[in-house]
Amino acid sequence: MLLYAICLNPLLCILDKQLMGLSIGRGRARTSVIAYADDVTILVTSPSDIQKIQDALHCYEKATGAKVSIRKSRAVAIGCWNKSLRIMDIPYHVAATILGLHITSAAQASALRCWTLTTARIRAHVRKHTIGI
Repeated sequence: MLLYAICLNPLLCILDKQLMGLSIGRGRARTSVIAYADDVTILVTSPSDIQKIQDALHCYEKATGAKVSIRKSRAVAIGCWNKSLRIMDIPYHVAATILGLHITSAAQASALRCWTLTTARIRAHVRKHTIGI
């Protein structure tokens, strides 16, 4: 696993450097790539990012012999994204679960669902640990 992580890191760095990403909060922090083990989530915010992603993945595949599994890949268009813009023939879906978070094409609905589930888990945890106090 360590070898895989070492090999994957250059790809993540290139994508993070080249892509516009999403701004987080009011600060300048932004995110364009999220990775956990061998699962990589790429946040595409501009049509111009598509070619950059494809070029980076092609280079990574040539250098490492790894292949992107189109069958396991998903694209979720959030908001007004043009679904005719294809990324490596990855099919668009209405929803996907990323690191345990349910993402849908409606950003507000996704945020509400994730927040509701998170607060419910916190409440259950607090109840479990405060019984008998």
